[in-house]
Amino acid sequence: MSLFAEKKLIDLRLPSGKPGNDGAKAIIECCQRLPEDTILLITTSKLTAATLKSKWCQNLDKQGCIIQVWPLEGESLVQWLQKRAQKRGLQIEQEGVKVLASRIEGNLLAAAQEIEKMYILYGQVPLTKQNVEDAVADSARFDVFKLTDCILAGRVKRAVKILNGLKAEGIAAPVVVWALAREARLLIAIKTALKQGQNKEMVFKNNRLWDKRKQLVNAALPRMNMAKLNKVLLLSSQADRQIKGQEQGDCWETMLAACALFYVA
Repeated sequence: MSLFAEKKLIDLRLPSGKPGNDGAKAIIECCQRLPEDTILLITTSKLTAATLKSKWCQNLDKQGCIIQVWPLEGESLVQWLQKRAQKRGLQIEQEGVKVLASRIEGNLLAAAQEIEKMYILYGQVPLTKQNVEDAVADSARFDVFKLTDCILAGRVKRAVKILNGLKAEGIAAPVVVWALAREARLLIAIKTALKQGQNKEMVFKNNRLWDKRKQLVNAALPRMNMAKLNKVLLLSSQADRQIKGQEQGDCWETMLAACALFYVA
């Protein structure tokens, strides 16, 4: 309860986007009996199409609203940064904006703070790439899904940077191992189905691949044979044992070796 507001805020965070059966029932009940002096705010990760059709989501949308915020990437992120800088009175050369984008990717709050910092440091003067590199910290926020997207696309340098970022941020190593093994099992399942003569679009649909993921998987399939995919699973198993102290070695080095297998033609 705020000392200066008339309403109470319930801030519910669902990182998985799935409240479970008991949680869903509680949310539905809350929506049906929400007091007038209370605001319910639920923040989740990306919601699947099935989740959006669930009863608890339908109730939320009926009583309030669901707002989906998509992350900015690539050229969209660069354009956003340019507009944000111009709004603050900064003129940054194109290469400098790209440096800024690479340093803060996935963290728009950090981007806004870095733009403010550059304004304080330099004022309203044209900024070069070197100015940006000198002023901006590496505030990128990485997650395992960006890592798996990169290994499927064959972007080795980017994947190494993300893997190091995950390690530096203290992301639990078992989560990364799970993600790598999942991608290997997915490709094995798709290759097996295609070898049996099944229709590719139907195979993708059965494995719940949407447009962007279909493109990434299509790029990875020609590079990866069954031997490589099984090797990824073996390395994932090795990393898992290293995490548990059942085998000597650095689990992060082992995971890096697993990632590298996705690039060998």
